[in-house]
Amino acid sequence: MPHVADVEVEGVSRAGRSVRILARARSSSARCPGCGAVSFRVHSRYQRRLLDTAIGGCEVVICLAVRRFVCLSPECAKVTFAEQVSGLTSRHARRTPAVTAVLQAVALALGGRAGARLAGRLAAGVSRMTLIRLIRAMPDPTVSASPRVLGVDEFALRKGHSYGTLLVDVEARRPVDILDERSSESFAAWLAARPGAEFICRDRAGCYADGGARGAPDAVQVADRWHLWHNLGEAVERAVSRHREHLPAAVTAQAAGSATAMGPEAAATPAAPRTGRIADRTRGRHADVHRMLAGGSSFCEIAAALGLSRNTVRRFARAASPEELLVHDGTGQRASILDEHAPYLHQRWNSGCTNAALLWREIRARGYQGSCRQVRGYLARFRGSTATPLPPRPRRRPGP
Repeated sequence: MPHVADVEVEGVSRAGRSVRILARARSSSARCPGCGAVSFRVHSRYQRRLLDTAIGGCEVVICLAVRRFVCLSPECAKVTFAEQVSGLTSRHARRTPAVTAVLQAVALALGGRAGARLAGRLAAGVSRMTLIRLIRAMPDPTVSASPRVLGVDEFALRKGHSYGTLLVDVEARRPVDILDERSSESFAAWLAARPGAEFICRDRAGCYADGGARGAPDAVQVADRWHLWHNLGEAVERAVSRHREHLPAAVTAQAAGSATAMGPEAAATPAAPRTGRIADRTRGRHADVHRMLAGGSSFCEIAAALGLSRNTVRRFARAASPEELLVHDGTGQRASILDEHAPYLHQRWNSGCTNAALLWREIRARGYQGSCRQVRGYLARFRGSTATPLPPRPRRRPGP
């Protein structure tokens, strides 16, 4: 135990799974942390309990007798001060630096909950929040040069209002720095102060493209694959939304099991446009946004006038018609995780099983991840119609 070389061990005892080490400092003087003067005058004594690294699977607690000295310098603001043992103690610490380093390594590798479980097996039991505080107390690494492959993306401090920028070393797969804003100026300044980026992997936002071109003009800019897939999915959804009146024909063809259902008769019955408060509000906002765009207003001006975020205004501006924004299936109801199990619930209800808890256990075995309360609320509407069997649940028309 090299970290106790500067103290005199007076006794070692064991109680259960805990080993207690009684010790005191060897030196007869201490140096004031305020002015640096050496003092021999002892003011008082007390005992500190320090958690140390485990020995043989047992918790180790060092009971250290500490002296408080009187500062002899009249110019010093400190009147008294406690002695510190190098490598063993620090101000207000309840753990030795050795066990703190072990807990920091566990926290960095596993995080809070898993790290707390492992720390308990290592006979240095701490809570998950203690591990999180140890990570937060560590100094931030100094970044002197930009990684060769730099990843950049935004994150929301307050969605729709305040955003930051996260910079990642793509090759090492670890964060490099965080910028407290989302702008081309801050990104360009960061790149100019830390040269070395050869590739910039980013989303398709214009501010990062402009900042990367100004801060690292020789770097190759590429779009990361997640944003490519995400943008492709949005484009396909908008394309399907423009043809959503043909979706009932596809459902009719599936239900009938006949290819002739896709003929003119099935396609001639278009879906009724979605109605309701949300649909009317969406159509009104779409008209307002396009009217103000035609009048020469910018996205920021429209957002301030209509009380919307800039991203919402952009989404309305990109939609050619309001029907592209009404992506539900026309029923006015949102999709639920219970939808795919609803036919089974209807079948079991019609066969005489009306116990919500039993039906919940049955659909849990079929892959349902929701709660019993949700099943009970869904079946509550059928409680008054037990005498007449419920009709089979109609096929739900898919949304875009």
